[in-house]
Amino acid sequence: MQRTQIFTDAVLSKIKDASIHALILLERGDFNAFDAAAQKLKGMLQTVVAAYAVGMISTAQHRQIQFVYRTFRKQADATFIQLSQ
Repeated sequence: MQRTQIFTDAVLSKIKDASIHALILLERGDFNAFDAAAQKLKGMLQTVVAAYAVGMISTAQHRQIQFVYRTFRKQADATFIQLSQ
């Protein structure tokens, strides 16, 4: 259980950092860089899904990581709408 928590904490930290970076790029209007950062986040989430599939993380940890990613998507959508008005 200790290893899975360390893995989850590390992934959560990386996803949070990458999502903040992507949102900053979006707010600056750098859509190409934002797209690249969003693709990187998507790759991170695919790694999490693979880790969950082989039992490296629990269902609760998987949901926690998904929540962080969904929060990023909501913030990105809201920011994009603001910029397009």
